Parts: sequence; C-alpha cells; structure tokens
Amino acid sequence: ADAYGWSAQSLMWWRALRWPVGLVLTTFTIAVLLDHTPRRRQPSLTWLALGAAVAVLLTMGASGLLAAYVQASGSFGSVYGPLAGVMALLLWCYFSSLALFYGTALAAQLEALRAGLTDPATADPGPTGGVTETDDAPHSSRDA
Repeated sequence: ADAYGWSAQSLMWWRALRWPVGLVLTTFTIAVLLDHTPRRRQPSLTWLALGAAVAVLLTMGASGLLAAYVQASGSFGSVYGPLAGVMALLLWCYFSSLALFYGTALAAQLEALRAGLTDPATADPGPTGGVTETDDAPHSSRDA
C-alpha cells in the first residue's frame, strides 16, 4: 500500500473488490467478443453474457483445480522438470478453451430453445461420419 500511496481504507476496498470486478469485466469482455464474431447472427447479448459467465466460472474452477493438483502433486515438477510451468500453462489453455466452448454452446442452445428450434440443423451422421462401406468399393491388396 505504501508503494502506491494507498491508504489502509483503499487497500481494504481493493482486496474486497478486485475479484468480483475482474470476473464481471472478464465476463463482459467475452460476451462482447462473442457478439462480434463473424459468419452468423449471434444470439442476443443476454444469452451471450450468460454463456460468458458460465465460461468464466468454469475457467476459474478449472484454474483452481489445476493449481491444487500442481501444488499437491509431488511428481508434477519431477516428471516435467524445467518444462513444468509450460505444461501447466498448456493444460490451463486447454481447460480454458473447453470452458469457453461450453459457455458458447450453452448460449447457442439457450437461444435455439428460446426461438423454438428443437431439432438440429443437420442430422447426426453417426459413428461412421455418414460413410458406409459397400461391396463395390475397391479393396486393398492386404484384404485379399
């Protein structure tokens, strides 16, 4: 507090409000970014804000779990050695991208439900991706 010239009261307010304000700003930023993505008409900002809030909460939860795992695991640093920080960052990026995906998917699904769309735009191709094998298909020499 002395380095910044803050009073004890200002420091108390900063400590109390930094996380809630940060979460609100992050949620707003993600919602605005999702609103400005190209290629389609986006759901209303309300649905995007809800999806962004879910993404932020999932990211915070995943960050906390990853931090707890890295601290509690005695082998994380010994397995990855000097690359432990890089591996933790890659895991964090992966979990954060999953959280963003799930939040965006939730916003899109809620908007579709609100619009009365219950069926998908295209049918699920199934486990083979819509590819079927026929007897007329050429076989490789290994099959003979």
